[in-house]
Amino acid sequence: MMPDKHNGDTSVSVFQPTRILTANNAIGMTDWAREAIASGAPILLIDCSHVSFMDSSGLGALVSINQMVQHAGHEL
Repeated sequence: MMPDKHNGDTSVSVFQPTRILTANNAIGMTDWAREAIASGAPILLIDCSHVSFMDSSGLGALVSINQMVQHAGHEL
């Protein structure tokens, strides 16, 4: 996983999971989202272009992160 790649824009925090997104690494993605929200990044981007498999835990983490981001007034 490659958390916090900014692409030159400090207003966007990017997380890029690779290959599989399961319960084993979904926690890291959720932790990244909490830290990005706390740091004040207005836009969080999860780039799943390199994910070839996602289980229900990975999908659940995405839903949870979406709710967290919306509640904080940020954008996913």
